[in-house]
Amino acid sequence: MKKIIIAVCIVAALLTGVFIGSSQLLKSTIVVKSDNIENMSLQPIVATPSQKTDVGTRVNINTADAKELCGLPGIGEVLALRIIEYREKNGDFQSTEEIMAVKGIGAGKYDAIREYIKIK
Repeated sequence: MKKIIIAVCIVAALLTGVFIGSSQLLKSTIVVKSDNIENMSLQPIVATPSQKTDVGTRVNINTADAKELCGLPGIGEVLALRIIEYREKNGDFQSTEEIMAVKGIGAGKYDAIREYIKIK
């Protein structure tokens, strides 16, 4: 019985290690970029923030186009288009917090972008 308990503990420890290791692996992404598939190499591409997302340079959410909005952390093409659609339908944002009225932008996403956006 003691051997079974020890074996179960060892298996549990191994599975925990595999789970933790795989979750760490999933957090990093390797992007393969090659124009010629025969010469393809696996090199991670390090993402650097665009000028639009530098602290101190803010994106005006009342005038920004989709490309500028996509430069914001966590804002992809779909959300960028929703922001523009909301703005066209409802007029200019009166405050940066109003962007949370756009479907898909809640308090968490607002917290991630609020230092990068402005309304004037």
